[in-house]
Amino acid sequence: MNKVSIIIPHKNSSKKLERLIKSIPHNSFFEVIVIDDNSQDTEFKQVSLLCQTYNIQLYSNPKKNGAGGARNVGLQKATGKWVLFADADDFFSPNMEAILTPYISREQNDIVFFQTNSYYEDNFQIAYRHLYYNNLINSYCINHNADHLKFKFLVPWAKLIRREIISSNNIYFDEIPAGNDMYFSIELANKSQNIAVCNNILYNITVSKGSITTTLNKTTFDSRFKAAIKCNKFLRKIKKSQYQQSLLYFIGKAHQFGLLYNIQVILMIIKTRSNPFIGFSKIFKTKEVLQDRENSSYVIKKKDL
Repeated sequence: MNKVSIIIPHKNSSKKLERLIKSIPHNSFFEVIVIDDNSQDTEFKQVSLLCQTYNIQLYSNPKKNGAGGARNVGLQKATGKWVLFADADDFFSPNMEAILTPYISREQNDIVFFQTNSYYEDNFQIAYRHLYYNNLINSYCINHNADHLKFKFLVPWAKLIRREIISSNNIYFDEIPAGNDMYFSIELANKSQNIAVCNNILYNITVSKGSITTTLNKTTFDSRFKAAIKCNKFLRKIKKSQYQQSLLYFIGKAHQFGLLYNIQVILMIIKTRSNPFIGFSKIFKTKEVLQDRENSSYVIKKKDL
């Protein structure tokens, strides 16, 4: 049996984690691994009971260094031929096993990309976070540009990944506050030769206040900026410069953390010889870009601790 290891980082969201776990069929086909990243005692107790109830592997992240570190612990523990990543506040579609079954016996694919959906947590209305990734898949179905899909789909979820690709190439997540999945996805894209896409919705993303993606402070902003710089440097090295991340958002928003930081961002771009004009056409779609980057209805601005 070609088992699938599902790796889930968790921190203080046991109720949502329960929803995710209930969306996964509980049979020998799936190996579910939860890695707790320094949750509060009461939350950890709830997660422990939940994992006991559903016979799920539970580990703690000893470094307490965020989702990237937690996912790395999960990769060390995984034994399946395939890997799926999920965030604790998201969930799978009801027919996930039927969606996955045609692909797990394949020997030629390194990654299979799936369609997603997204919802606002408070009212369960359709959100926006799935649109970009579904458009990448739809574009691939038309033009069959594998690199464009691989090097632009910079999130770990909604991908069925052959675990050997990860382990044999020593690919790990950056252990940073935010943007930890970007370089992982870039390295994975570079090492993967054969891909496939599925137009069925496998994964459901939730947009909620207080998550990493909806929290804006200098720490998370700076972490994402440096992750983008690191990815772009690697893409230039492997001669895939056309897939670099746009830095215009960081240039335009750095001022909110002070003049000195704004200068530091500009100097970093100059020092690394990054092209600040990548994605310049997006300047005419500011509303759409900012919706994905920092939806005003959901972003919480927090001071650094």
